[in-house]
Order: sequence, then C-alpha cells, then structure tokens
Amino acid sequence: MSNFSKFTATLTKNFAAVCTILTTAYSNPVLAKTPKWSTSATDLQTTAPSLNKKPKNSTPDPDYIIPPRIAADEKISPLTTSLPLNDIPISHLIKWQFNTSFFDDENRGLNTAIQTAAQFLPDVIPDLKGSENAVNSNINRHLFLAANNTRLPSSSFTIYSAGVGRAKSLTPDVTSLRQVPKGNYHSIWLGLSPNIDRSINEGRTFYDPTGPQLAIASAGAEGGAESNVELESAVNQDTFSTANLQDFYAQVYLSFLQQDANFVRESIYREETSYYPHVSFTGNWTGTQDVFRYYTGAIASEEVKFYLGGDSKSTVNGWSFRAGGIGYLNPDRDYYSQLFGNVAKRFRISKNANFSLSTFFNYAIDRDTRIGDIINNSPASELAARARLNWGITSVGVTYYFGHILPNSFEDRLLLDFSIRPLKTVSFSGYVPPVDETSNRSLYGGSLTWRLNNKNNSPTLSLSWKNQEYDYGQDPFGNNLIITDNRVVGK
Repeated sequence: MSNFSKFTATLTKNFAAVCTILTTAYSNPVLAKTPKWSTSATDLQTTAPSLNKKPKNSTPDPDYIIPPRIAADEKISPLTTSLPLNDIPISHLIKWQFNTSFFDDENRGLNTAIQTAAQFLPDVIPDLKGSENAVNSNINRHLFLAANNTRLPSSSFTIYSAGVGRAKSLTPDVTSLRQVPKGNYHSIWLGLSPNIDRSINEGRTFYDPTGPQLAIASAGAEGGAESNVELESAVNQDTFSTANLQDFYAQVYLSFLQQDANFVRESIYREETSYYPHVSFTGNWTGTQDVFRYYTGAIASEEVKFYLGGDSKSTVNGWSFRAGGIGYLNPDRDYYSQLFGNVAKRFRISKNANFSLSTFFNYAIDRDTRIGDIINNSPASELAARARLNWGITSVGVTYYFGHILPNSFEDRLLLDFSIRPLKTVSFSGYVPPVDETSNRSLYGGSLTWRLNNKNNSPTLSLSWKNQEYDYGQDPFGNNLIITDNRVVGK
C-alpha cells in the first residue's frame, strides 16, 4: 500500500472583453507625418497605431534598440529619415487610448471610472512656431528609435499613453553615425495591471483503490442455546448477550479482505487575478551605440507597489553590454526587485552565417516565497552561458544554466535547441535538455509557426507541444512519485 499526497490545481481567473484592441500588449508605434506648414521635423501628427504583439516578460526586453518600420516606397539614408513634406508615413509613438470591460472583477467600478475619466485627458500637442527659414527635412532617426525604446508594463491593459520625443535635426557637418545627436523620449502611461492572489488549501482525504479485493481468511459458525456459540450485540444502545438469552439461534461468519489502495490527501492551489490602476513614467536617451532608460510608477493594489528602475545597453567593438535593475516597495511573487545583465559577442563567418557567444544573469532579490502559510521557493534567479550558430535557414544553440550560485536559482540544466525556416512565413523549432535537475522539467518539445503573409503585423498561427515531467520525490515506502503529461497549445 503506497501513501502519497495528490496535488490538484484549480485556477480561477477573471476575464476581460476588449472593446478596442489598442493595448500595451501591442507596442508597434503609430504612423506619423509632418504637416506641410511645419518647419520642424519634431512636429508630428499621429494616426491610429498598427498591431504588433509584444512578448510577455517580467524584465525589460534585452533587444530594445528597434529600427523604425519604414513604408515600402520610402527611401532612407543610413543617418537620416528624409521627409520632403509629402505625407510619407514613418513609425513613431505619440498617444493612444482604449476601453476594457471587466465582467467579474472586484475593482470593476473603480476601473470603469478611471477609463471614463481618461477620455478627457489631453493629447500631446508640441508647441512649435514656424519661421521663414528653409525646412530641414533631414530628420534624426534617433527621434523614432527613442520612441520605439519606450518601456511598457507587461501583461497590462492601456487606458491612456502620451509622450514627447526630441532630437536635433542633422546638419551638413554630420558625416558618420557616431556624430548623430542622441534622441530622447519621455512619456506617461496609465492602465490596469494584474495582481494575482494565490492560496493553497486542504481538500479531501480518502482511499483510492488500485486493485481488486482478495480474501485472505474466512471463518464462521452457527448454533442455538445448546451450542457453544457465544456473541454480544449492541442494537440501538441495547446490549444483547447469549449469556442472558434463553432461546436464540445465531449465525456468525467473518471474512478478512485485502485490497491495494492509495491514501490520497488533496491540496488545492488557486489563483485569482484582479486588475488595479497603474501609472508609469518612463523615458530614454537613444544614441548610435548606447541606450539608457528609466522608469518609475505605482500599482494601486491593496498594498500600493511603488517601483523605480533603469537599464542601459551599449555596443563597443562588436561587444554588446546590458545591465539594469528595478526595486519595488511591498514586493510579491510577481512584482519584485531584481538585477539583470548580459554580455554578448557575435562573429561573422560568411554573408549568411554567424556565431555568437553570450552570458546573462537575473538575480531576484526580494521575491515573496510564501503562499498563505506555506513556503514555496519557486526559482526566480538564473545564471547562464549560451552559444548559437546561425547558418542560412537553420539555427542551432546550446545553453547551460548554472545552479546553486545565485540564491533561489534554477538547478543545473543543459538545453539544446534548433530551428529551421524553410519558407519566409514558416518555421519549425525544437529542444531537448540532456541535463536537467529541476523537479518541474520539460523533457522535449517543439513548435510550428506560420505567418499568413510576409508583411508586418500579419496574423500568425502557432502550434506548440512539450512533454512535461513533475517529480514529487518519494513516498514513505521509497517509491518515486513522478507524473508526466503532454501539453499541446495552439493560437
């Protein structure tokens, strides 16, 4: 008979219906144009943004130096974006708004009121004056790159966002990329961010039979007052005994049975997600080889979470360096202070091939380790080294995660992955970890991605599959408690 605890996960989440789909999850900048009366390239008017889904992650995107998306018929020089006042569209970010309805959220009234009030917030209208001087149409590209480098809160819904970017237009004496002046962009963001309330409660305790009943012994007898049958019986609190009865007849038969069963003790893990108002101020200075960003704000949850952070990235002689950190007041399992960084170097082999080496780390400082009264030390820190070879349509990589170096870090893990893109719109990828000492691990997996057409913001279909293994240790009898399953996700 084995004895173990059964873990049953029950998830309860609140759902939102998006009335207009302009959210922070979609971070592609809006289109901008220069009015024909303007004498400055920084006076921009905006139209509606296009949609480009931003990856979900708790730390800033390491590749945040994003080149602007230029219209197909637009000609561009390496140093400038030329706008000859003919309404040519160029990627840029100024302002957007949207409304979201929450049908089952404890803050439904407050969130709806904030969204209603946000409709009356002003647009950003630069105060620029015209002059009789000739138009300088050599716009500094860093103006648009700085807007693209704006940090947006992850997994959140946007209510209002507005900002102003500035960059000096180029003059004839600028002849190299190093001489291009930096651009800057500063903005305010108002939206709703999730706060997850987790709990672990005791469920049922019962025996779960795993085999048939087997009789190991049987015995019985019957007889009356003159036999040697003796018994005692209690019925409705009345006691009867053959010693006190004059005329009786008794039949007594017993069978002893054996059956294998698991002793099951359920623990129910539940997540309940609520959305709270969130205001963020962010800005950055973007140059040819370096970017610096800052961000601060507050999430008005039951315990208000103030935060302050920054990160920078620079490129020197083919080496890429990135470092940053963020600190929270009242941290929890989702919003916590951390330091992060990486160093990378890429080596060019040929026109269609390159090899890269990199190392990166993330140190979770004050992540909450308790769920109710239970301590749950799920890993949040990591230190790893990676190598990758890109050759034509194929890519092969190897990553090793070093365990037991940073506190609360992942266990030792070696990951091999590959991908192939037979068509511009179709890609296959897969992975296998030859070494993985974590208790919750994926033994292998793969994915297929198909972009419906080869254009920016085209709809994408994806199908992923992975084999997952959960190791709960051993039961009191030394049996391994391992559960495996296969997960298939399509979207």
